[in-house]
Amino acid sequence: MPRASKSAEAMAPKEGDVRTHNWKVNIDPNASMFTADGKYAKGFLTLDVICLNCHGNRDIQWAARNVKGIHSLGK
Repeated sequence: MPRASKSAEAMAPKEGDVRTHNWKVNIDPNASMFTADGKYAKGFLTLDVICLNCHGNRDIQWAARNVKGIHSLGK
């Protein structure tokens, strides 16, 4: 379960401090998971959070090209 929700503490720029059960995935490489002020998640996960936390040696374009067929896609 990715840390994709935020309550009060900033863990990292692409990581919330609370784990989420949200599995809707937005595969647009330009999507932003959090509101502009960074306080709230928008209800979907983004490639930087679900892919690049583990595949840190890759970039968002790599994730966008390779995500199809790996995960159930939401948005």
